[in-house]
Amino acid sequence: MAVWEGVPEMIDAPVDILRWLHGDARDLTLGGLFKETCERLVDRGVPIRRASMILHELHPEYLARTFEWRRTGLELRRFYRTNTPAESVAYDKSPVRMIFDGSPMIRHRISPDDKALEFPILDDLQEEGITDYAIFPVPFRCGDRQALSIATDNDAGFTEENLGLVNSVLTAASLQFEVLVLDQMVHTVLDTYVGPSAGKQVLSGEIARGTGKRISAVLWYADLRQFTQLSEHLRSEALISLLNDYFECIVGPVEEGGGEVLKFIGDAVLAVFPLPKRAVAADVVCEVALAAAENAVENVLSLSTSRQAAGDPPIDFGVALHVGDVVFGNVGSEHRLDFTVIGRDVNLVTRLQDLSARLTQTLILSDAFVSHSRREFVDLGSHALKGIATDQRAYSLKPSVDTVIGHQ
Repeated sequence: MAVWEGVPEMIDAPVDILRWLHGDARDLTLGGLFKETCERLVDRGVPIRRASMILHELHPEYLARTFEWRRTGLELRRFYRTNTPAESVAYDKSPVRMIFDGSPMIRHRISPDDKALEFPILDDLQEEGITDYAIFPVPFRCGDRQALSIATDNDAGFTEENLGLVNSVLTAASLQFEVLVLDQMVHTVLDTYVGPSAGKQVLSGEIARGTGKRISAVLWYADLRQFTQLSEHLRSEALISLLNDYFECIVGPVEEGGGEVLKFIGDAVLAVFPLPKRAVAADVVCEVALAAAENAVENVLSLSTSRQAAGDPPIDFGVALHVGDVVFGNVGSEHRLDFTVIGRDVNLVTRLQDLSARLTQTLILSDAFVSHSRREFVDLGSHALKGIATDQRAYSLKPSVDTVIGHQ
């Protein structure tokens, strides 16, 4: 049967559903709101067997997510940005694409005898015994469009009154859906660009210039060496790919160890592992940070070896660890702020990393950091560091543990 497009005649949304949307529904999660909306429509006589809500994602990994509801429960599926060709073709041939592109509601009655159905999804629904399918646009005030589909195995399919009721309830609920989607979007963007801790503080209202709090932390600073020479010889695309691969080697161990990346400064990474007040617990955090640094060293060594095997230039980097006090807060101009850490100890860890290059050490540690660890270290002596008033003693792990990339 041919696809039918149109807008069903809306009927008044039931008062109890409207009261629910303006009351208890405001405390629900996005999935919870969708689930209960489906259940209330079923209670009102709409014979839904399964329903899906498809939402655009503003996320570095995912293109979209789908909540799929059946009477047995709710399931969440996410679609990655690295879509396979098969997934791309499936999307291009789906009614979801038509809805996202501006189509009004699309309905398709399905008979067990139908051949060559319009969309691949309809073949799957036919096998499930579905008799009627409809997908509605869910327009947001911000201009974006989401989609909600319903399907039934009722012999008579959906009535026009069923479709009108769904359309009216969706219209009434769309603002609530939009609020939840935008709230999640804001959290995702802040987590992605400023980090989870900073994001939470920004959302809690700590956005005045000059505000911040003092914290003690393991400070981590890693820098890719000879990046200028690499940028002179690599095409832009290859350079971006290299940076992404390198950052993946660094960021993974930091986040797995409970640290947080605060900044990508060109080819450098600034991260923190906040310390608890108890000294014993602080020692544990330092050990975790050190283990994460060792993992990062192994990762970058593996990446460098792979690059050499492929005929690409190897890479070299250094990472410094220090324990100190910093101010975590807002700095910047009146209209453009940055949420970051500042203080003498931030300067010290960056200068310490500079020293690692001069001493041909991949992993270098400050005296303050070593005081929290029972590991065995090599004393590299005291050194003058630019901008630091007093000489600083530096350490490395024993050569049997510390792998120096590029200096085998």
